[in-house]
Amino acid sequence: MRNEREQMGTVIVIDPGHGGENEGTLEHLYGDIEKEMTLDTSRAIFDALSEYEDVEVYLTREEDKDLSLGERAEYAKSVGADFMFSIHYNASLDHSLYGAEVWIPSDEPYMKKGLDFAIPMLHYFDEEGLFIRGAKTRINSRGRNYYGIIREATARGIPCVIIEHCHVDHENDVGYCASPEDLIRFGQLDAQCIAGYLGLSKDGETPILNNDFAGDESSARNTLADPLCCDISVESEDDTGVVINVKAEDADSLLLYYDYTTDGGSSFTQKIPIPGYDYFEQKYDREFSCRIDLDRQKTSDIYFRVYNTFNGTKVSKCIRLEARPRPVEEEEPELIVVSEEFQPKEFDVKEEKGTIILWVLLVLALSLTAVLISLLIRRGNNRNKGI
Repeated sequence: MRNEREQMGTVIVIDPGHGGENEGTLEHLYGDIEKEMTLDTSRAIFDALSEYEDVEVYLTREEDKDLSLGERAEYAKSVGADFMFSIHYNASLDHSLYGAEVWIPSDEPYMKKGLDFAIPMLHYFDEEGLFIRGAKTRINSRGRNYYGIIREATARGIPCVIIEHCHVDHENDVGYCASPEDLIRFGQLDAQCIAGYLGLSKDGETPILNNDFAGDESSARNTLADPLCCDISVESEDDTGVVINVKAEDADSLLLYYDYTTDGGSSFTQKIPIPGYDYFEQKYDREFSCRIDLDRQKTSDIYFRVYNTFNGTKVSKCIRLEARPRPVEEEEPELIVVSEEFQPKEFDVKEEKGTIILWVLLVLALSLTAVLISLLIRRGNNRNKGI
């Protein structure tokens, strides 16, 4: 049976995630349900891949119905699948994560096959403008693949990856999955990458993929460890804010985001990409500066958090910036406006001279009067002496 299928070409199984009572995430900002979104994208993948030569394409479900993970993997085995692709859309518990990621098996040889597909797939997402969260594994407490569809498929000898296209509950991503056309667009990108990875041709051409990647399988291994350090210090401050110097590092994986609080943890900023982050170059800035605008009349308790590829976190110490007293503003001298009736009259020289002359004449008149009175008194005295 397998030999007959091999002669017919490559066999691909597309698994629209969820279905039936398992609706997937219901937290799409525009109200769509994940089980319906995955089916729309999977149909677009099916249509696009069906145009290629020497390929058989199957869907684990073509309608809204319940299917266990084991049933999906068993169906893939029954049709002789060479590879299984599980289609999903993402959401996070606190609605703070964003970006695209591909989950791959944790055991060989399936891990390398998964990574070899995931890198060009993530390059496609990067070209679309999505934040790249990476290709990675996730293991459970028993050290096995955490995700059931990968666990069930690899147990049957089938390579399998989960494509998480974007986060439907975050404003950074929701514009990529807001309409039926967006879901079809994702399906066409998926199909092009699948065709290129599996070497399928159409009209004599095979899609050329971007496989540039500075890492290897070790970069995808989930260590379940938190980042190594996150240290902060005040670089400078002024009356309107502060510049914080951040030093952060992870020993085993990349740092993706950071956020911070200025009120001691009551609220945090949106997650911000670590400066210099480049998934494909496997690098990020281990030291950077961040300007924070603050009301300096209030005390601020600041600390930062950094997040690695696997959502491990490291929290910095707290820096307290005490409230600054409000600067005393010097009051400008108040100008007193004198009303017109109290304003002095202009000095009139002629009028002033006339007043002086009158005073002089009055003094002279009084003097003459005094002299005349004095003469009259003397004459009267002389007469009295003659009698």
